[in-house]
Amino acid sequence: MAFLQLQLDGPANEAWHGFKLGKLKDASGAQIQWLTFKFDHPKEPKAVQLDCQGSTGFDEFKAALPDNESRYGIFNLKYKKGEGDREKVALLVWAPDASPVKSRMLIASNKEAFKTNLEGIHVEFQASKHADAEHEAWIDHAKTSLK
Repeated sequence: MAFLQLQLDGPANEAWHGFKLGKLKDASGAQIQWLTFKFDHPKEPKAVQLDCQGSTGFDEFKAALPDNESRYGIFNLKYKKGEGDREKVALLVWAPDASPVKSRMLIASNKEAFKTNLEGIHVEFQASKHADAEHEAWIDHAKTSLK
């Protein structure tokens, strides 16, 4: 399968830049804490588009990940380290077993190209089922990462 040079479409790019600057808000004015992205066309993708976003916590982020479709997810991971509050932007490559094989292959093989569109990713994770994405494990990993 050929490597694709996928770009974020306009709304996805705007959402990402607002998110990383902390300026992306929901309708009630709450800061957006997570985003999910999908391919514009599952079989022959040309771009990555914004799928959904939320100002709620990690459980709602996981609930937004479909059981049968691959996605990229971005989560604003907040935690304490020592006496200070920390934040790291986490990337999730979501490729559930129930999604089509081609979809899983495309999402995995285009991860690096996707990341080049998202300057500021600190940690990354991969998951194929909701149980694979655990908030505490993400925090533990973020605390030990050097970025």
